[in-house]
Amino acid sequence: MSKRKADAPASTEETSVSSSTRSPSKRNKKGTNTDLNGWWKLDLEKSDNMQKYLGAMRLNDVAIQAALKGERDVATLHKFHITTTSVTIERRSRMGNNITKLVYGKPILKTMSTGEKSMTASKPIGVGIRIDINMPLASGVVKIVDSRTLDEAGNLLQVLTTADAKTGNSTTTRHYLRCPEPPPLPIKPVPPPKPVKKEKVKKKPKE
Repeated sequence: MSKRKADAPASTEETSVSSSTRSPSKRNKKGTNTDLNGWWKLDLEKSDNMQKYLGAMRLNDVAIQAALKGERDVATLHKFHITTTSVTIERRSRMGNNITKLVYGKPILKTMSTGEKSMTASKPIGVGIRIDINMPLASGVVKIVDSRTLDEAGNLLQVLTTADAKTGNSTTTRHYLRCPEPPPLPIKPVPPPKPVKKEKVKKKPKE
């Protein structure tokens, strides 16, 4: 009688993919840019604060300190949804909640009081997303590069660089950890329509 062969143990790669919570959705290949999909929470202990970046945006000290305090008090969450043609980023933080969809190679333009802001996402190669931003300020245009990739531990790494002819360059590095999907934001109730005031009909004086 032949001995029954023991089941071969799963490979390291198979085990990490099956047991990992790095991505809530199925992935066809390990190491593709879809690894960024899902929710991420800012790791304050490992991350640079935003002081240099906000200073490059010409915010005053009072506004910068308020922003830093808000980031300590309220968690910063980012969600990515990446396809072959676009990237959608949802941000939740003390600074506000917003969703931005960028089609690769097509800039999004926004008219501001200081000029026209543009945001352009590059088509990713492997793991990573790059967004180039031209931010118009009263003193000139600041060029920003927002790059996202995975570090060696499989966590989200964000590097923000600013280039300004007047103040020089700055680099801010941020680390994010995979997190559960947060509850949906409360829907703001639509205010009831204001009642229409009826014009009083002036009575004609009796003749």
